[in-house]
Amino acid sequence: MHRLTFDLIQHTPIIHFQSVYRGATLRASEVKPKLDKYLLKYHAQHIAECDKSIHGESDAQEKRISLNYKLSFEAEDVITWPADRKNAPMYFGNIGDGKPKNLVFASGGVTMTILVGRQNRECQEKPKLADWLNSDSGHEAICNFFMLHNFGSRESKGYGSFTVKEDGLLKRGDNCYRYLSFEIKIRPYRDEGSKESEEKKREKRLCNAQREIFSTINYFYRTLRSGLNECRGGGQSVLYMKPMIFYYAANKRRKTWWDKRSIKYAFALSWLQMHDEDHQYHETNKDCRIDYRDIFGLSTNESWGAHYDNIAIKKTCFSSNKEVNRMKSPLQFKPILLSEYEGKQIYRVYIGIFEEEVGLSELVANETIVKVKAIRNDQEITPQHTEDPSNSISQGTSDNDNSLPLTFPKIESIVDVINFRNYQTKLQNELICIDEEGKRIRDLLLGIYKQLAKCEQKWKDTIEKEKSTSLSR
Repeated sequence: MHRLTFDLIQHTPIIHFQSVYRGATLRASEVKPKLDKYLLKYHAQHIAECDKSIHGESDAQEKRISLNYKLSFEAEDVITWPADRKNAPMYFGNIGDGKPKNLVFASGGVTMTILVGRQNRECQEKPKLADWLNSDSGHEAICNFFMLHNFGSRESKGYGSFTVKEDGLLKRGDNCYRYLSFEIKIRPYRDEGSKESEEKKREKRLCNAQREIFSTINYFYRTLRSGLNECRGGGQSVLYMKPMIFYYAANKRRKTWWDKRSIKYAFALSWLQMHDEDHQYHETNKDCRIDYRDIFGLSTNESWGAHYDNIAIKKTCFSSNKEVNRMKSPLQFKPILLSEYEGKQIYRVYIGIFEEEVGLSELVANETIVKVKAIRNDQEITPQHTEDPSNSISQGTSDNDNSLPLTFPKIESIVDVINFRNYQTKLQNELICIDEEGKRIRDLLLGIYKQLAKCEQKWKDTIEKEKSTSLSR
C-alpha cells in the first residue's frame, strides 16, 4: 500500500447521522464514491492508464467502478453543537422524534490519507494510480474535487464545506465556479465581561459565525425561489418580496399563471372566495399553468397555513412516463473563509449550478408534468377547474385522481432565468420592509445582489465560451 496525505480546511459544519460519535466529520463511505465518480468522469484517460481493467474513457464513465484505494480521515479540535432551527437554517432533520443531529466542526482541520493498493499480489511495482495522484495533475484533481463538493446533509446549501489547504484558494474557486460569488462579513461576537472559559467563548463565536453564514444564504436562496415574507410577533410582516423566478415567469409569457397562484385557485377555498374576480381569467388560461419554482429543486411536501385553510401540498413529478420522486436544487453554495482578524471574519460564498448532475436538464428537455394534491385533515381535496393544461400532456394522470397538473417550463438553462442586475432593481424599488430588522435584511440582500451584478456578465461570458469550445471539438 502506498500512502498519500492531504490537509483539509473545514469552512462550515457538517451534519450526518454519526454526529454523536466523538470526532465524526468526513466519512470515507460518503467521500470515496463521490471521488471515484468525479475521477472517472473528468480524468477517465488517466484512470484508464493506471488501471488496465478499464478500457478507455467511455468504459470508465459507463461502469460503476470502485477504484483501488482506501480513504481515512483524522480530525483535530472537533466542536459540536445542536442542529436546531436557530443554529442550522434550511435544515429540518431534527424536527420530529428522530435521533437529534449535531453540527460538527474540526477547527484544527482534517487530514485525509489515501492508501493505494497494487493491482494484484504478484505485482511489485508502485501502483500507477499512486504516481498519478502524487503528480501535479492528480493533486489538481483532488483540490478541484473538494472545491466542487460539499458533504453531509444539506450539502447543496453550504453545509460540509471543505477544501485542500493550499495557496491560491480563491483563484481555484473563481475557476471552478466561473467567478460567481459574494462575500459575507461576520459581525464580531460580543462576549466582553463573560465569565465563561476561553474554550466556551470560542465555541460560541464559531456557532454565531456559522449561524450568520447560513441565515444569509437562506435569505438569498429564498429571493430566488420562494420569495420573502418575514413575520414576527403577532404575525406582522417585517419584510415582503416576490422571488426572482416570479418576475421571470411574468416577463416570459403574457398571461402565464404563477404556479403558486394556480395551486391557491384550485385548492385554497378561503383564498378563492377572496379572489373570485380571478375566475374568468383563470378559465381562459388553462394552458398557462407552469411549475416555475421547482426548477430550483422539487419540493414534494409543503405546508400552507391558516390563510390557505391549513392544507398540506403533495407533489409528484412525471417525465418520459417515469415517476420522479426527488430532485435536489441545481444550485450549490460553497462558503470559503477568506480572513479572520480580531473576531471579524470574511467569507466568500461561491454559487455553482449543476443542472445535469441533479437531473434538471432531463426534466426541462422532456414533456414533464407535476401532479399537485392538497390534503386537509388526512383527506384529499377535490380541486376546482383542473382540466389538463395541454392535450399533449397526459402522462401520469387520470381523470379522477384529485390532482392539479402543472407543466414544467421549457428553458434551455437555469442560467437564462437568473438576472441579478434586474432583480437588484426590483429589490430597491419593490421590497417592502416595516421595521429596523426588515431594513437590515434588505440592506444585506442589496449588498449581495450588488456584488453578483458586478460578476454576472463575466460569469455568463465564461459559460458561453465553454459552450463554444465544446461545440468546436
